[in-house]
Amino acid sequence: AGLLKAKQQAALVKRAKSALSTLKLYSGAIDDVAGVMMKKALRSWQRQNNMALKEDVSETLVIELERQAILFLEEIEKKEKEEALRIAEAKKVKNRNAVAVVIGNTVYEDSIPEVKFAENDALAMRAFLIDVLGYRQGNIHVVKNATKGKLERYFGNKGNHKGKLFQLINKRQADVTVFYSGHGIPGMENNRGYLLPVDGDPSNPDLTAYPLNLLLENLAKLPSKSMNVYLDTCFSGDSGGGTIIKNISGLYVEIQLPKTPEKIVVITAARAKEPANWDIEAKQGLFTKHLLLALKGEADLVQYGGNNDGEITLGEVERYLDSEMTYEAIKINRQQNATISG
Repeated sequence: AGLLKAKQQAALVKRAKSALSTLKLYSGAIDDVAGVMMKKALRSWQRQNNMALKEDVSETLVIELERQAILFLEEIEKKEKEEALRIAEAKKVKNRNAVAVVIGNTVYEDSIPEVKFAENDALAMRAFLIDVLGYRQGNIHVVKNATKGKLERYFGNKGNHKGKLFQLINKRQADVTVFYSGHGIPGMENNRGYLLPVDGDPSNPDLTAYPLNLLLENLAKLPSKSMNVYLDTCFSGDSGGGTIIKNISGLYVEIQLPKTPEKIVVITAARAKEPANWDIEAKQGLFTKHLLLALKGEADLVQYGGNNDGEITLGEVERYLDSEMTYEAIKINRQQNATISG
């Protein structure tokens, strides 16, 4: 019995030494001898945990030591993963000054149909900007369910173009991306297009919606190096979820570029009188899905009209959307043709 107890105690000492070593308190041999170094390490651990100083190595003490050693290893592993992720993210950043405002308007007030996958579209665009174009995560502002006040906050209003986006890129000559997925509506009297905020009234766009012309005019005034505007919306008064404005036929809305169009590219999901459709299986807007595929490289492939030179041109994107997006729309008995300006 005495021999068995001695063996059990020796095993406890060995386990205690192993745990203390993991906790960086003991650096000697991992054996079953309770020597001076081990006792010193044990006292140090007990002080750290505000415990009574005891040299006896009990089962309860060893279990607590091993529990803390496991937590210590888990914390080290967590920090190593975080550091690896930080390094990986830093390597992705190829365009440190680039800025983006990404809007997904899903849930609208009153009886306006929701834009089912607008948030998915916004998050997919965000991932593309980070993973492919090398934007810094902190420079991408994702706005979910933007009110008119939020649109004006970022893009300014008729009297002042210096909204938050201006502040973000001021003096940095940044590449800028603006993405919007949500409802658009036609002006009933002026044939202009409007982005519909979630608190907007489709029958009163002049007062409650955000004019597309104003957006482009204000963006043209910003000190950006380049400006890409992607709009997964239409201006027909219709949508994948139903009619937005009752008892109207779509109005033709001409996208009027601002005075300095050379740095602005605008791609919208559909022509006048065409709705912007959804890809139910992909849970995305049909436009967003194919736009991102095009920009990730498919538009450059020969089978889609590209020249396979490793660069994506606006013409290649246009040909790809005309081929693939329009074809997918036809398969669900809808018409949808992207419009490109700039």
